Amino acid sequence: MVYNLGSGDGRIVVIAAKEFGAKVVGIEIDPLRFIFSWVRIKLTGLDSKVELIWGDFFKLDISETSVVTLFLSQEANDRLKKKFEEELKPEIRIVSFHWIFTGWVPVKNSEDGEIRLYRIKKLRR
Repeated sequence: MVYNLGSGDGRIVVIAAKEFGAKVVGIEIDPLRFIFSWVRIKLTGLDSKVELIWGDFFKLDISETSVVTLFLSQEANDRLKKKFEEELKPEIRIVSFHWIFTGWVPVKNSEDGEIRLYRIKKLRR
């Protein structure tokens, strides 16, 4: 189960569903991006694999995920740390494009350093 926070135009949700066979939840707060993404999902025929939610991911329960993907901002990533620590199970994979999580060390970086994989070992409970 992949959750794409700030799913934008739906590129990541489509790739995750189509190329990796994942069940995907995209969460987008911007209504225009949500509509564009919804159309993209319909046109690719992935409605059965992709759930698109129009809403604020800070206010939604994301505890059912096994992978989180995001391309947000430094401020958003830093705000999400507490939510992730409280809601996510240990060893969940968090993939962040460009922005880091201050204080967390990625377990892997892409060659260009733009994509980071995090696995949080100790979570608050």
